[in-house]
Amino acid sequence: MSRLVRGPTRQPLGPPATSQARPDQYKVAENDIPTAEVPQYSWDTKSAVDVSKFTIADIHTGVKCIRSDEKDSMQVENCTNSVVLLLKPTASLTVDDCRDCLVVLGPCAGSVFIRDCANCTVLTACQQLRTRDCHGLRVGIVCATQPIIENSNDVFFYPLTLNYPSLKEHMKSASLSLFMGNVNSVHDFTPETKPNFRVVKTPLQLDGDQEESLRFEGVLTQKEDSIIPVFSTSKEVSNFVYSFQEKNESRVDFEERCAGFSDALRSDPDVSLLSCNDIDTSKLADNLVPVQGMSSRLVLFEVVAAEERLYTLCKGSPFLFHVSFPEKVAQFRNLISIHSTHT
Repeated sequence: MSRLVRGPTRQPLGPPATSQARPDQYKVAENDIPTAEVPQYSWDTKSAVDVSKFTIADIHTGVKCIRSDEKDSMQVENCTNSVVLLLKPTASLTVDDCRDCLVVLGPCAGSVFIRDCANCTVLTACQQLRTRDCHGLRVGIVCATQPIIENSNDVFFYPLTLNYPSLKEHMKSASLSLFMGNVNSVHDFTPETKPNFRVVKTPLQLDGDQEESLRFEGVLTQKEDSIIPVFSTSKEVSNFVYSFQEKNESRVDFEERCAGFSDALRSDPDVSLLSCNDIDTSKLADNLVPVQGMSSRLVLFEVVAAEERLYTLCKGSPFLFHVSFPEKVAQFRNLISIHSTHT
């Protein structure tokens, strides 16, 4: 009888060697899941800004002068009995809480705000000027728009006479024209029965100590030194000479040409310069502009001089200026009035 040979005993199937159930074997560990990187933006990684570079504060005696060609926003605050000079172009500028100071501001491409100041003298060339809560201000100014005062009194506006090294370049950097003309009107947000401001036609006069302090820093404020045109007053009959920016002429070249002609007018003893205006005629209806040119930018000088003298100055000169016909004079006056109202 044959013997039955048994093979190895088969063990019953059990769970896998690991203790994980099958569904868990296919799970991915949370720390193995790739995470999306959070995007980094330039504004998230800004380095700390040194605010002191943009602020002049707490000067209580003496002279503080900053010179630069960088155009940024600046602030002058809490100064007393001092001379503050900011000889640089700016994007915007604020003067706060100053008392009994002389403040000279380089050209500002935007707004100059003067707030809570008393008994200060401010020299500025700017796109716009606003004062609030001020008393006893003397402002030497050339401004592209009508100055605005609010809750302020005893504010006097004068023609700006100013020169210092780089002023012309700073005017260009701030996109300001030398030929904006004098301030003729001011908007008062809080008028009273007594006027809160006065527009003076003659240049601002500083006292001897102030003049000396500025001159030591290379800043000149006498009218004969000013690169900004200085005007006379006259009751005689005036005329206009004008020029448009040429089609292929750069802004800089046009302004240099106008500056050369302005110097010629100012140095001529037979000519009195009464006013100048830099007008963008594209913003006005055609029937308001007495003459048409190759572009919309018009610089206009009002002068008192013999007609023959004006033709001699314009004829054959490199400045490309023209004398207004007598019948156009009233139209030019109207153009200036409209331009002053709309700026």
